[in-house]
Amino acid sequence: MTAGKSAAPRPGGGDNDLSALRRLLLRPEQRRIEELGERLENPQLHARDVSRVLPEALCLSAKDRDTLSDALTPTVETIIHASVRRDSRRFADALFPVIGPAIRKAIAETLRQMLQNLSEVLEHSFSRRGLAWRFEAWRSGRPFAEVVLLHSLEFRVEQVFLIHRESGVLLQHLSAGNVAFEDAGLGSAMLTAIEDFVHDSFAIGGEQTLDSIQMGDLTVRVEQGPEAIIAGAIRGNAPQELHGVFHKALETIHQQQAEALRDFAGDPAAFETDEVQQTLQQCLQARYHEQTRRISPLLVTLLLLLLAGGGYWAYTGLREQQAFEAYLQGLDQAPGIVVTRAGTAGDGYRVQGLRDPLAADPLSLLDAKSPLDPQRLDLHFEPYQALIPSFVLTRLQRLLQPPETVNLVLDDGVLHLTGQAPARWINEARRLALALPGVDAIDTSALQASGHDELQALKTALGEQVVRFDIDTARSEADAPILQRLAHDLQRLQRLAREQRQTARVVLVGHSDATGTPARNLILSRLRAEWLHAQLLALGVDPALLTLRAAGSSKSVSTETNPAGQAQNRSVTLTIHLAPKEEADR
Repeated sequence: MTAGKSAAPRPGGGDNDLSALRRLLLRPEQRRIEELGERLENPQLHARDVSRVLPEALCLSAKDRDTLSDALTPTVETIIHASVRRDSRRFADALFPVIGPAIRKAIAETLRQMLQNLSEVLEHSFSRRGLAWRFEAWRSGRPFAEVVLLHSLEFRVEQVFLIHRESGVLLQHLSAGNVAFEDAGLGSAMLTAIEDFVHDSFAIGGEQTLDSIQMGDLTVRVEQGPEAIIAGAIRGNAPQELHGVFHKALETIHQQQAEALRDFAGDPAAFETDEVQQTLQQCLQARYHEQTRRISPLLVTLLLLLLAGGGYWAYTGLREQQAFEAYLQGLDQAPGIVVTRAGTAGDGYRVQGLRDPLAADPLSLLDAKSPLDPQRLDLHFEPYQALIPSFVLTRLQRLLQPPETVNLVLDDGVLHLTGQAPARWINEARRLALALPGVDAIDTSALQASGHDELQALKTALGEQVVRFDIDTARSEADAPILQRLAHDLQRLQRLAREQRQTARVVLVGHSDATGTPARNLILSRLRAEWLHAQLLALGVDPALLTLRAAGSSKSVSTETNPAGQAQNRSVTLTIHLAPKEEADR
């Protein structure tokens, strides 16, 4: 019963067993399929797998000509442009360590070549030989530097080529500073082709090599080695010891680059090192004719002219500076001028300070024989009043306008007035003088008032004044200056009388000679007095000062009967009356 029960099949048991067997047999493959699906569907796992094989793929693609570079160039250029536009400063910081040394090296090399060329040109430009060479350059149409090189050069290695012997590939190339060469690789290929041509055309054995090629004054010397060749382009006649220099450089390169030469596969990058360049640099030698250096007469003359011009310029500058200092001393010593600042300004001189209007003109203090040009002087002086006694006294003379009878003396700020002057002027002088800077007090103890004597003298002079007329006319023969002087004296009489507290009256008395009737003579004398009255009023005489009176022929001026006496009677005389003001008012 028990065994029978055990052997009985379970419902659906066969399928389960088959599934379990399938799982046991296919489980590793399923796991791999699942992992592959996850790698394809998961970007992170896919990117990790690609990163593992990408470097090796790039290396393999780089060996397949230029397909990789052609494919990556547009992408790299786009990335660089985008990076520069997005953050140019970061890109510049990244390139800074490389750009700086490269620029400095390029500038240094350019300056070295320029100085070398300039030194050669200057050395021969001002000599007799240099002038002849310059004429030859002009006649032949060649550059002057080339003519100088042809005449002064003994030999010079202009270019050096390092060539792989078996393949003929150019490994390294150096040239002198001022020598240009279009295609160095083409030059190395031509050397190899020429050597093959000689071997093939003239049945020369393979053990024999090309030593030199010459064309004109240019020689290509070739030094053969087991793995490499050094070829040098030489201008001029090279000495025999240059062969040893090339041979030594070739040995050094074989020692330093033995492995690179043995494994060379066409890429010359391994030979672009400082060691190779320094070794080849030793081959770039040059030698010039030793010439006795003589100073060119033209150069000596030019130097002497320069020295003479510089000496004259320094001498004139020193003289001008001394003249300016002397001029400043003269300004300091001049009364009424104070210099506050002085010095050079541009190509001239600038002087600032103070100047009294009574002081001398600053330019007039400059000596006429001075080397200092007045046009180069920039003078700025502010006005001020100096308290120098002579200046104060001059201002007093202009302000007070004293009469000739008054003398002014200024002593320690005290103004002493001596002489005679009208009382009114004395009072005005006392008021005005104290308002002037430099006057502290006024002394008038020695000054006398002279107004009364002057008034009396003027009264006497006017009383003697006679204005004459022609026969039977009411117009005087007196000219304008006489009438103007008469009017001025009358005005002065009135002013002096007021100063003396008096009142002046002037009577214009008309006269006539004895000819004619008394009535006619009286009218004529009246008309003459009125004519003079009108003339004086027109000249500014106060009308209150003048009165008229006709005397006719009854009161003669002269008792003489001769023509001169009769002419004296045809006139107008002045009668002056002076009275105290109080009495005149009454």
